[in-house]
Amino acid sequence: VLYEAVLFSAGSSTGPSVLEVFNNLLRHLKISIDRKSSEENMRKEEIKFEEVVVNTIGEFANNLPDYQKIEIMMFILGKFPHFTIDDEIG
Repeated sequence: VLYEAVLFSAGSSTGPSVLEVFNNLLRHLKISIDRKSSEENMRKEEIKFEEVVVNTIGEFANNLPDYQKIEIMMFILGKFPHFTIDDEIG
């Protein structure tokens, strides 16, 4: 559902409401990364969620009109969680 909504948004002009959705998604992604579950099954679900969010953002970028790509992706990357050397990725 999220994927389809994002592709629809990317095909038209991207306004503040779409950016707010991404802001919320990225906030949840950061929370998911910061609060890793120690339970294996729960962690698998968290990883699946994280992958879906990242893949959705990638598809959104692929479908943006050229004149909006740089501006929108700079906004998204500015909100994207940053990793340190000590962080486990994946």
